[in-house]
Amino acid sequence: QYTKAANMPNQINEEVKAERAKMLRELANKKQNEFLNSMLEHEHAVLIEKSDGSSNLYKGVSSNYIKFIVESNINISNNIVMAKPIKLDNKKMFAKINIL
Repeated sequence: QYTKAANMPNQINEEVKAERAKMLRELANKKQNEFLNSMLEHEHAVLIEKSDGSSNLYKGVSSNYIKFIVESNINISNNIVMAKPIKLDNKKMFAKINIL
């Protein structure tokens, strides 16, 4: 309804659309996992955004938008740290840090 193509004849069946969308989501998920796994071997500069408030775990993001979780005994919020990944879990990178 919002594009000219929506009113054109010979529309694709809804089941076909759903199957194609599912295939694209699966491919995107596979590619994202491959990318994240390839980043496990590299150290990253990570902007620490905040603590979870109840422990020494801090959340941050790298320059290529990887979500990191790091542990620190001191407040590192709003700082850039060098993070060496140690494991990947649910698309979040857990890492050890070196404070810059």
